Amino acid sequence: MIAGAFGEALRVFWGPGLVFLVAIVWIIRRVIRAARTESRLEEERLRDWMKGEVAQLQSTKAEPRLMRVPSASDREKTRELLKAGKWDTIDGPVKFDEYEGYTNQNKHQMLVEQIQDGKFVTVWPKEFQTGKPIWPFPGWK
Repeated sequence: MIAGAFGEALRVFWGPGLVFLVAIVWIIRRVIRAARTESRLEEERLRDWMKGEVAQLQSTKAEPRLMRVPSASDREKTRELLKAGKWDTIDGPVKFDEYEGYTNQNKHQMLVEQIQDGKFVTVWPKEFQTGKPIWPFPGWK
């Protein structure tokens, strides 16, 4: 009886069952390989972005001390360098300054936007306004 069951299992395994098993293993390996490739591409994109940021810092003649974590003895010098520096980044200019009671802050204008007719419309501040604000909220359609 055991020999008969074993023989039947071998026939199933070496027949269409083996083809199915091989196909499943092949698909799993392809999915894993694709995920690894995407991960490598993401790493390359991040590395390229970091190279650009470092090149931008170097082009502003920043001292190399800003490129590493400062020790306790470097903190005062780092503070002075950050306060004196100004950088143009992907998010706009960065400068740590004192204004309106804030200390060592990056002053940048925050925008208030509404979605009107499916489009983003800047409604405040007035100098950046691309449309009039809708107020009060008329409710959902």
